[in-house]
Amino acid sequence: PGSAGANQMWDFSGAPIIGSPVSNTYVAASSTPYASSFSGSNIALNAGSSYIYYTTSSTELIGNGIGTSVYVMKYSDPQTYFTYPFTYNSSVNDNLSATYTYSSLTVTRTGTSSTIGDGYGTLKLPGGKTLNNVLRVKVVQNITDDYVAYKGITTLTTYNYYSSSDKNPSFAITFSSMTLMGNTTKTKVASVNAKVVGIDEFPHNISDYSLYPNPASVEGTLSYSLNSSSDVKITMSNLLGEKVYAVEYINQPLGLHTEKINIENFSKGVYLVAIQSGSYVST
Repeated sequence: PGSAGANQMWDFSGAPIIGSPVSNTYVAASSTPYASSFSGSNIALNAGSSYIYYTTSSTELIGNGIGTSVYVMKYSDPQTYFTYPFTYNSSVNDNLSATYTYSSLTVTRTGTSSTIGDGYGTLKLPGGKTLNNVLRVKVVQNITDDYVAYKGITTLTTYNYYSSSDKNPSFAITFSSMTLMGNTTKTKVASVNAKVVGIDEFPHNISDYSLYPNPASVEGTLSYSLNSSSDVKITMSNLLGEKVYAVEYINQPLGLHTEKINIENFSKGVYLVAIQSGSYVST
């Protein structure tokens, strides 16, 4: 992520741009299917079939929880992300808590959130574009989900690089660590604002990706096309991050492929299917 402090140079110009653009759609909270549970929210981020709820004003940004077809989690102690004005060396520290039901289990979530404007300077984006007067905002979240029989512990550290080009970060890097039942999974994800760099399509090797039927109860069929031959890995995980299915193909030829996945013995719920070709992953 580079160094903190004044007059920094953050150079990511050598990083390759891969993957497909993802659109963030914000809607009025009152128009969503879970609006009744989030009466204090005025805006929601539509993330597929899920909605993340916020309260925004001229003085602060507050996170109120998430609504999905599987569970609804409303913070009894909401999470304050920003208080405005926010600039270099500004900081916000807050607690968060919620109790929700997931797959018939009562889960208690507690955590802390720390936001600080830890640097400013020049940002060189993948693709070569340079932005000046960029503010870097570091957000650290420590979250514990208590399932009574076991706990899930998650740490998220995100570096957001803001410029005057867009309200959303021009660039972001998130480091995550999740420990569940003694197993720890660590990931690093970087994203670039396609609007800022002026890219509509990102090059990747997978096209015509679909999963049907959805929802399914006995068997699902994954269909995809490879634009060139490559190694392919297919995984299916539940919302706890536990893998329930995995298969890998070496040097799979270009063209159309299908993968049938037997889910008859899976527990009822939401599962995420990911297909990887090279460094590109589609979920």
